[in-house]
Amino acid sequence: MSRVLCDSLMSQFRSTWRMMDQAMEEIDDERWLWGVNGWTYADTIYHLIITQEFYIRDKPEGMRWGSLYGDMERMPSEYYPTREVLIDYKEIIESKVEDYLCSTNDSDLLGTDGFSEYLPTIHEKLLYLVRHNAHHIGELTLVHRELNLGRIKWI
Repeated sequence: MSRVLCDSLMSQFRSTWRMMDQAMEEIDDERWLWGVNGWTYADTIYHLIITQEFYIRDKPEGMRWGSLYGDMERMPSEYYPTREVLIDYKEIIESKVEDYLCSTNDSDLLGTDGFSEYLPTIHEKLLYLVRHNAHHIGELTLVHRELNLGRIKWI
């Protein structure tokens, strides 16, 4: 069975993960919780990871959104997940995505799953997810540029 699509998707996911690694390495602790107009750096990282967990599943039902958040009534440092927690979480989700793509083939990607009402094939769902990752990594990149932080290199 052909694995051209699976392998190319894997390559693109790996690139986005390396860019996320750069973002988390370059941001300082002070700016980890930095936010403007409802946008928060740590929350964007969390969103990137949890959305990958969501779309690697076979169906949208049963997803536990936001399980890493703390108490909203407390300070941001006690609400948003720490960098260390998100690095660990990202590694778990990377493994899930890799396991999925390594255990499937191109013809499987042309099939459907529980997301088919919105995304007609598994292939399109995964392309959507890579595009989603790129959008939010672009947001992080702009923050790095605006704050004169280490740049996130396009990989």
